[in-house]
Amino acid sequence: MSEKNYIDTKLIKSSKFPGFELVAVEDTNILSVLSNPFFKEFNFLGLSKKFKGLRKNKDLKNIFKPVTVKTDIRLELKDSQFVKFIPQKKFASENRLFNVNNIYGSTDLIEPAFVNFGLNDVKICKGDILGVIIIQSASDDWIELG
Repeated sequence: MSEKNYIDTKLIKSSKFPGFELVAVEDTNILSVLSNPFFKEFNFLGLSKKFKGLRKNKDLKNIFKPVTVKTDIRLELKDSQFVKFIPQKKFASENRLFNVNNIYGSTDLIEPAFVNFGLNDVKICKGDILGVIIIQSASDDWIELG
């Protein structure tokens, strides 16, 4: 498997929050639960037939599978540093998207993943601001409490 060549880029400082803006580099569709094939042509009369083999249904197994949004940002930080991703408020409040990964290590590729708990599909377009990232440091020293 070949490693993608990443170029150095300057992060854009956020005007509203501390940290840097995180931008999508390609269009991404995050489907709602109702777009799952299991719910197509759903009717109450056929409910018992739908529930046969419920645990083995391949469509239901993927119903809450997170969708990754590409940013093409690979971190190069000190070992004691990490990044916290804070998604835009509209993703949670308006679109009902739940972010499943918000901490990234010193050499990670930043690719936020979302699960859509809303009733509508959500399209994230190339150039959309996903949220902000904040670079933080952790101490390696033991602290005695008590």
